[in-house]
Amino acid sequence: NALDIIQSDPPDLLLLDVWLPGMDGIEVLKTVKTYHPEIEVLVMSGHGTIDTAVKATKLGAFDFIEKPFSMDNLTQSVKSALGLKKNRPIKKNNAALLGFATLIETQKAIKTHSQSNSALLFLGEIGTGKEYIAQEIHQRSSKNNIPFIKLNCASRPAHEINSFLFQSSKGATISKANNLNTNPTLSQVIYLDNVDALNQTIQKKLFNSLSLDETEEQRLLPSRLYISSSKNLEELSQQNLFNSDLLKIF
Repeated sequence: NALDIIQSDPPDLLLLDVWLPGMDGIEVLKTVKTYHPEIEVLVMSGHGTIDTAVKATKLGAFDFIEKPFSMDNLTQSVKSALGLKKNRPIKKNNAALLGFATLIETQKAIKTHSQSNSALLFLGEIGTGKEYIAQEIHQRSSKNNIPFIKLNCASRPAHEINSFLFQSSKGATISKANNLNTNPTLSQVIYLDNVDALNQTIQKKLFNSLSLDETEEQRLLPSRLYISSSKNLEELSQQNLFNSDLLKIF
């Protein structure tokens, strides 16, 4: 909510506590200073350390105030910060404002999806943060104590990917590539990168499992599944190069 207010009506000064629920104060400081460098920020903490103070200062905080603090000291710091701002030329960065709005929406989406167990599909060009967002959702979810395993469909053999995803009648296996246990009794969260490179047979099995039309052999092992691609899956499905039924699930 605070980020929404900052976006819609940027304040002259922000009093920011280091300890916040959901997103720590240092991250908020970094975000605010990236997209609204004109806002002066006073960082407060009841458990202040030199490292935290130095980090806050490097990120652009005007002052670091330890709790408990006197109102006189706080008032003086506020006056100094606003005095500095008054003498500083104002610069508008529309691109930064747009980026800030996008970041707020992303944070809202992360919060929403972290409260769900549904499989998620991430689409976007290379370098747009698909894996980072998936990891953020995982870390904020109730499954954050479960291993987050990345599988690159473009480089992993199909049989290895299959063993990570589905129950095998021959029992559990160990992936020699990274010694990860695929025993169905050990829960894992799987991130399938470059899903466009996944072979059609596994795509079909994945669709059957996610649509609940599963057999014992097609039962999913991961407790949650994240899928990503930098390709246009809609175009690939029209060319019969990607399973259109699987795409429709998302």
